[in-house]
This record gives sequence, structure tokens and C-alpha cells, in this order.
Amino acid sequence: MSKKKYVYRIDAIVILPEHIHLIITPKISSEYSKIVRAMKYHFSKNLDAKYYAHMEQSESRSKRGSKPI
Repeated sequence: MSKKKYVYRIDAIVILPEHIHLIITPKISSEYSKIVRAMKYHFSKNLDAKYYAHMEQSESRSKRGSKPI
């Protein structure tokens, strides 16, 4: 989704079990944080439950509909 809204290039990406590393080059440098926020939001909202179903989550996060990722 972030590629539909912002113009940037993904120069490098490493996906690890617990986190991700990215090197991106945005067309407008001030949009960097917005791009990362959009990526994280889309990922957390669309990840298949099979990847996080085994994880524990606090009651308050569950009530807000958050996922344990």
C-alpha cells in the first residue's frame, strides 16, 4: 500500500524471524517516516493469523483489536 501512496525505491531488504531491515530511498526525504509507518501498518493488519496465533497478547491490546506482532 505504501508504494501506491509514496514514491520510493527499496534498495535492500532483509527479513528475519523477529524483525526486518530496510534501506529505502524516498523521492521526498521528509516522507521517510510516513513510508515506514505505512509499511508497518499494512503488514500488521494483513498478516495471516497462522504466523502469530501462537503468540501471547495483553488483554488491553486484544480489546483494541491489535495483533501480537
